[in-house]
Amino acid sequence: MYKHKLEGVKASTPSTARLQHLLLEYHDFRLEKRCNPLLPWVALLEQWQSERLRHTHQALYHQSHYRDALDFLLRDLYTPTNFTRRDEDLDRIFPVLVRMLPEGTLDTVARLVELNLLTQQMDLALAAQVAALDIYPEPPPAGLALAEAHYCDAYRRAGINESRLRQIELADQVARELERYVRSRFLSVSLRMTRKPAKMAGLGQLHDFLERGLRAFRGMGGVQSLMNEVTRVERQLHEAILAGAAMPFGFAPLSQNLAAAQEVR
Repeated sequence: MYKHKLEGVKASTPSTARLQHLLLEYHDFRLEKRCNPLLPWVALLEQWQSERLRHTHQALYHQSHYRDALDFLLRDLYTPTNFTRRDEDLDRIFPVLVRMLPEGTLDTVARLVELNLLTQQMDLALAAQVAALDIYPEPPPAGLALAEAHYCDAYRRAGINESRLRQIELADQVARELERYVRSRFLSVSLRMTRKPAKMAGLGQLHDFLERGLRAFRGMGGVQSLMNEVTRVERQLHEAILAGAAMPFGFAPLSQNLAAAQEVR
């Protein structure tokens, strides 16, 4: 872990100070999360939510010009998992970032960090509520899937209303800002030229994230229509859950695993 790299920088601008604060908060959260007994439940939730997002937005996914961007959005922004090395890379190069990047870019990085932190905090809150339902075996066995009604029940109990709306807003902002960088020929050339040096410097996962984001949004013809639809649907589903809907996603295939879970108990 590279907390000393974060603490060793004297923030000279509001953007640097905000990014530094968020990275320190995210660093401490990741450290505490490593030993959290809810991690098996978090893994269960992450799998469910990833599949649910694909199910919800399958009409967009079947449009070839949206597919790569939607993959990036769902895997890297809405449900970021298994990016420990990428996050540590960001801590490690923080002193360099704040010297080289303009304020606007630092603000985008700060929003990405906030999005990752917020998503993982919500996952823990949801995991605690799913475990508290006392319906599924503990620890949950591999391959177990949640019933949609139980997910919605845990969602309402977790108290994540404001966090969820902020998550949707951040994902929308970050996607739109990343698209602006796609238009930069300088960035495209720089990423190609620095691929090997980045891997040799131990920054491969962070570099891969940037390249995948660039490829995902290139040639899509504008991210606005995609994000308008994703944001509209996600907000609509959020309101439906809060209003008491038990099956707002219509995600029947995973719900069928409830019987198997009860047999295991």
